[in-house]
Amino acid sequence: MTSSKLLSAVGVALYGEQWQAPLARALGVNRKNIQRWASGQYEPALGIWADLAAIVDARRQALTKLATPLSEAATGVK
Repeated sequence: MTSSKLLSAVGVALYGEQWQAPLARALGVNRKNIQRWASGQYEPALGIWADLAAIVDARRQALTKLATPLSEAATGVK
């Protein structure tokens, strides 16, 4: 997978179809940088990938904590 496709896939998974502006805010970069990386015009620095991995991990942890309560709410079981 190219870096631009990986960035786009992660962006969509985190923020939906309008992912570029929220991802830019989360990474603390200009949206133009996100657009350049997504187009393949430039490569993100290694630090950006590390920051993105941390964002994904934090989201995963938050969703994992919600899985059981959500399942209980959906089934009426506590």
